[in-house]
Amino acid sequence: MTKMNLPYGITGGYYMPGEDPEPPSINKFDFYERCKKIALKKHVKYEILRDLEEDYKNFYAVKFFFQPKPIYVVVNVAHPFVAFCLSDENGKFGN
Repeated sequence: MTKMNLPYGITGGYYMPGEDPEPPSINKFDFYERCKKIALKKHVKYEILRDLEEDYKNFYAVKFFFQPKPIYVVVNVAHPFVAFCLSDENGKFGN
């Protein structure tokens, strides 16, 4: 098994004001623009999931309407980690 060391604060854990380093950040507008360019290039519809920004403050997400199932692209707000996932059995994002 390979062990992976994740950067400090990747889960949103900057808890000691004044002692912690300033958290890095990903420009969400750049992320959304890149996703838009991919969608246009691949001729696929997409949706920026802005409502998730209220519920989940540690990532940004975009839904690409590929067939047979949509693919979600998620980026961490502080670090350049990108994940791809499918919806759950109810067709909802999160699993």
